Amino acid sequence: EWKDDEPHGIGELFFKDGSYYHGTFAHGFAHGDGRYIFSRGSYYEGQVRHNVAEGKGKLVNAIEYTYIGEWLNDLPNGQGEEKWKDGTYYKGDFLNGAKHGKGSYLFLDGT
Repeated sequence: EWKDDEPHGIGELFFKDGSYYHGTFAHGFAHGDGRYIFSRGSYYEGQVRHNVAEGKGKLVNAIEYTYIGEWLNDLPNGQGEEKWKDGTYYKGDFLNGAKHGKGSYLFLDGT
């Protein structure tokens, strides 16, 4: 959908590397709920503000892990959960994409 010559409403945006975004737009920006599908099979699904992940969302990395939680400026920030393919699990605080503050790990061997 378009408004004033800008994407506005539900739509899709395709990138040169084969990635694409499907979701809502506001005044030319990906904004609202959407899904980024990356060219290597990973995807982000959740809230987007001005083209970046912000709010609540989920990143599924096709090779390594899944992150579900809060986002700010395209990075995990706040409360979140990381689940790795080997069974390792972390639940806790994140700051600028890194584990930071309180949290707990559970490893495949139960420790």
